[in-house]
Amino acid sequence: MTALLGEIEGYVRQLSPEVAAMVPRMCERMRRQVAVVMRHVDEVLDERAPRADLSARLHDLGVVARALASLYERPGELAATGAQDSVPGA
Repeated sequence: MTALLGEIEGYVRQLSPEVAAMVPRMCERMRRQVAVVMRHVDEVLDERAPRADLSARLHDLGVVARALASLYERPGELAATGAQDSVPGA
């Protein structure tokens, strides 16, 4: 199970900067969703996050990885590359 945990954590680490890079071009509604997902990314990757319960960790990583994959695959309508806004509350 630890190999699977490492693989999914790798996906989270790879996808989170990709999704974050799209944020300035996203509509406000999607930006709010990304802000929530990124908070969960920070929590699940935090060194202080509980790691004793491997099945709970696998679940948490899986949920966050799926949310990131969904946002990456379907970011909504993206503005032209010149938009410079940031994620609200981030």
